[in-house]
Amino acid sequence: MPGPSTRSGTPHDNATQVQRQRGGGTHAAERRIAYKALRKAGLAPDDVRAALQQADAYFASLGIHRMTTTRIPGNRRERQ
Repeated sequence: MPGPSTRSGTPHDNATQVQRQRGGGTHAAERRIAYKALRKAGLAPDDVRAALQQADAYFASLGIHRMTTTRIPGNRRERQ
């Protein structure tokens, strides 16, 4: 996606801002964050759904399901 993430207002920056919001901890939560980030970056809903379907197939091939726990990135805001 067009960037860089360090330039305010670019699609990459918009997605990065969503990814830094608190939340996560399961694959399902990360998937929701990914959906929101890609939408904020300007992708159409159908394109985001298609990308997530491809990602779902990949993660399923690794044995990862929606309730699989994930590491919360260090730059993500803490829960309050």
